[in-house]
Amino acid sequence: MSASTTLYNKYRPLKFSDIVDQNHIKITLQNELVTNKLAHAYLFTGPRGVGKTTIARILAKAINCSQRPAEQFEPCNECSNCLEVNQNKFLDLVEIDAASQTKVEQTRENIIAAARVSASAGRTKIFIIDEVHMLSASSFNALLKTLEEPPAKVIFILATTEIHKVPETIISRCQRFDFHRIGVDDLEQWLAIVCQQEKVEYDQAVLKLIAKQAEGGARDALSLLGQVLSLSENKVSLDQASLILPRSDLSVISELVAYLCKQQAAPAIELLNKSIDEGIDLVQLVKEMIDYLRQGLLLKLNSNQDKLRYDLDKVYLKILREQVNKTELANILLMLDTLLEKFGQIKFSVIPQLPIELAFVIICQSHLSAAPLAISSPLTPEKVLPSKEEIKNDYLPSDQNITIHKTTTNTTATSIPKPMDQVIPTEEITKKKINISWQDLPGKWPEFLAELKKYNHSLSAIAQICHPIKLVDNELIVGFQYSFHQEAMSNIHNQNLIEVALKKIFNEDIIWRPIVDQEYEQREAWAAEINNSVSSDSSDSVDVAEAFS
Repeated sequence: MSASTTLYNKYRPLKFSDIVDQNHIKITLQNELVTNKLAHAYLFTGPRGVGKTTIARILAKAINCSQRPAEQFEPCNECSNCLEVNQNKFLDLVEIDAASQTKVEQTRENIIAAARVSASAGRTKIFIIDEVHMLSASSFNALLKTLEEPPAKVIFILATTEIHKVPETIISRCQRFDFHRIGVDDLEQWLAIVCQQEKVEYDQAVLKLIAKQAEGGARDALSLLGQVLSLSENKVSLDQASLILPRSDLSVISELVAYLCKQQAAPAIELLNKSIDEGIDLVQLVKEMIDYLRQGLLLKLNSNQDKLRYDLDKVYLKILREQVNKTELANILLMLDTLLEKFGQIKFSVIPQLPIELAFVIICQSHLSAAPLAISSPLTPEKVLPSKEEIKNDYLPSDQNITIHKTTTNTTATSIPKPMDQVIPTEEITKKKINISWQDLPGKWPEFLAELKKYNHSLSAIAQICHPIKLVDNELIVGFQYSFHQEAMSNIHNQNLIEVALKKIFNEDIIWRPIVDQEYEQREAWAAEINNSVSSDSSDSVDVAEAFS
């Protein structure tokens, strides 16, 4: 038997107090045991290796423990029922792997028919159905009736990693518990306890590395530890662990991010290839680099940083804080978005590191795009209340028969802005006349958003909250309320995608110019006022507020 299997079996929890984390589930089940208010069906859902089946077995053991006092919830692990459960010999505990028994005939025979047979040795008959989402639709229908009217002294515990595949009719008849991934710190402490009980010397850095590699799964963590221990019975060193675990290096990651923040692609690519030659795993390196940048994003977005939980040690957390403080949010978003996109191309590339090298170049070349208007030359629109005739000419198709209702307003002349006629780009750009007028934009704006969504869902979502301000020749000026939205839509990569979508819908080369609109909220109210001024009887009227919101 392998070391990993031995460790897994040896340290599999036998009572609730042995379970790592999942306190929200343990407390609820413990209270139900003490008060004897058990449900007839439970649904455990969550990632693999976090304790779903283990807690199901402990619950089944506690229910049938012959020596457990009524006011206690822990099984004794000494009576014959508990011992038989631990040895997988208890007749009234039926464990079924739904992945291998998907047919309705098997469900009727092994679950429904067996449920009608009374418990032989214990108080209650327990059915644990693992990976229940693998059952066929017919099997679920057959099981549904039994869940609606369960036999006396029968409890069903369903476990799944894919809750979205379980029918709602099944979910609604079960008491649902959502398991979460176990934290790196909790796994690291638990692995240390295992090493101490095994009387093994260990390097704390190895345990942290194993805890990260396990991705929140206690079972995977024990399996990895067992593999490392197979190299040496009495010591766990970083050198030994690197032979089995995918190698990465946080110092390399922080240095790569530093180069990207400085827009230095050449040294970043050189360091990447040097690290690969030294044995660092490319996939693991990029995964941890994405995680590193994600934590940087969280640091950038949260002012109260002490309440956030990070997996980095104090040294690298300090380095990351310094890096994000010197980096614009748009650059962090660009790094994450580009690396995530290129990461998926690694396994299909002839040269594995080529997609990441391209990602570095894209990130470092983004500063060559035209400077954003709101940063280089902040402009404030004239605060003049436009006349109804100006509104009609600027925003509504001239060939529509629109009736403008005369209304009286007390709004001052400085409360509503006029379209930004005076906005002029700070850099020379190629302008040309196009066969599109301002009046053509509202009607096709939803089509543009839908087209942009095909290229990038995030860009489409951000574009929905902008307000087109002015169309000057082939230059479309749009306003955002917040600078980080404007920055994200200004980098060369995103701007190219947007202009491709504009070209597809309007069949013209339109230049995208996002700015920070200081009159964003007033412009939004202004568009609504325009719509209120349009006759509701006209079927051809244009809803500007809806199109430009």
